[in-house]
Amino acid sequence: MSRAQAHAELDAHPVAIQFSAEAPDHWGARFDFVVANILEAPLQTLAPALCRALKPGGLLLMSGFTPWQIPALRVLYERAGLKFEGNSSFDEWAVLTFAASL
Repeated sequence: MSRAQAHAELDAHPVAIQFSAEAPDHWGARFDFVVANILEAPLQTLAPALCRALKPGGLLLMSGFTPWQIPALRVLYERAGLKFEGNSSFDEWAVLTFAASL
């Protein structure tokens, strides 16, 4: 069992969560909303797959990195075809939001 699965079992929620070792785009562009709370290096590696996983108009919310890492991630995901929607930070952590083109 992965850490993500173990943590999900601790939460009471009505929505089933599917865990898989498949790439984010394994099922094609089928997601309206993707959350990626991982470090900068995996976010860089997964950029193409995360972008391809979004439906047109879908949103990508990313966290798990510092405000200093925002510029490089922003450029990478904009070059991959997503539209920057905004960013914020709290203490040493940052969040970026992008949208897939319609």
